[in-house]
Amino acid sequence: MAYQEPIHLDVAATRQEPFASIAAAIGYTGRTMKLVAAANPVTLGSRYWDGGTRSTWTLFDLATLRRLPLGNVPGFQDPPQFGGLARNPQLQVEAGQVLVEHAIFCGKDMGLRVYAAPATLAPMLPAAVELSEGEAVVLIVTSRLKGSYGGRKPRHEAAARHGIDAAAFEKIRADLAKRGLLTTQGAITATGRNAIAGHPLRNRID
Repeated sequence: MAYQEPIHLDVAATRQEPFASIAAAIGYTGRTMKLVAAANPVTLGSRYWDGGTRSTWTLFDLATLRRLPLGNVPGFQDPPQFGGLARNPQLQVEAGQVLVEHAIFCGKDMGLRVYAAPATLAPMLPAAVELSEGEAVVLIVTSRLKGSYGGRKPRHEAAARHGIDAAAFEKIRADLAKRGLLTTQGAITATGRNAIAGHPLRNRID
């Protein structure tokens, strides 16, 4: 898994800590959360509603889950149209802190993004998942394509171009479901998405 890519979590399903407590602290009951290595400083954008889009930002001390004030960040409280800074404010996320963004984009809840310094993020990374080439192909095409469309099976067709016929695809799919990388209905899980993040086959599968 590429360290620079977001790490997907399904907090509602796993109740994994400290993320379940972070979600509860800001009243988030959805399923989508991503961990992001903070490219410090983090730009605190979209703080006010604009076209159905807004981000709400909360800073936590990870050890205690105590909220830390953002009001002293220059420009955080006042938008440009009311005398604030012309550019979005920025925050340096220190070791031991997590910055949480709850994003609404065009009226759609995009879930939470949790930013942390690399040293803070490292202990929270999920264990690496070993995949065969066939397993990687099935996960990648599942993440990108519909199971059926217009009487066709796009996932089967894409996998076949990499030497995996329909029967082999279904067997691999069942095995991946047993490992929690796919659901029993065939949808990719957060663990499955993490397993293929940065995989070299991603650039070779259309």
